[in-house]
Amino acid sequence: MGIPLLYSLPPAGQKIPLLKIWDDFKGINKNSIEELLVPLRNYLGTKYLIYLNSGRTSLWLLLKTLSKIHPGKKEVILPAYTCPAIASAVLKAGLVPILCDNNLEDFGLLISDLESKINDSTLAIIVVHLFGYPANLHEVKKKCEKLDTFVIEDSAQSFGNTFLNQADKKLGLEGDAGFYSFGRGKPITLLHGGLLVIKSEKIYEEALKIYQSSVLSKITQNFRGTL
Repeated sequence: MGIPLLYSLPPAGQKIPLLKIWDDFKGINKNSIEELLVPLRNYLGTKYLIYLNSGRTSLWLLLKTLSKIHPGKKEVILPAYTCPAIASAVLKAGLVPILCDNNLEDFGLLISDLESKINDSTLAIIVVHLFGYPANLHEVKKKCEKLDTFVIEDSAQSFGNTFLNQADKKLGLEGDAGFYSFGRGKPITLLHGGLLVIKSEKIYEEALKIYQSSVLSKITQNFRGTL
């Protein structure tokens, strides 16, 4: 007799009692994704959210949106050491990934190397909070101010985490946009799913147009895995 599938799966994240899930969602109309997003909006303190099938698709949607706003910018800077799904989302969006060295303090971008990589063609810089540990976002944002470059927070591994000594600032909400993953192995797991969080209403509206188009449904079929 074989071992049941559920017993063969490795740990998927924090344990959430089924009764807790029921208490949170029993009063919500299950047919309305907007109502399902209400608890997330309340918790994160922002209304510009889009729920997708994975963190990877969230990043793809964001990059497609940003490249539509600035079609002349084709480069995206990301850490040389990070999840390979980040680079694949950049390529899928038709953009060029530019690798930047990691620093050894918080595993974020090495600022001295970033300075040599960022230029007028840089559409966005992806700051990865690797292993859920806060990266130095402040220095990266300073480098982007004069170049009209977007700052994206990869918070796939850090939903609910905050910056050090700043308990009121959650990871994923301080850049121009951020995204989370609820795949297996994440702090909070649904075994599948991702969440895109956008600061600007303009970018959010543009992302919704792509999200609601038939193109997205075709693309997401290629992203069956999660970050």
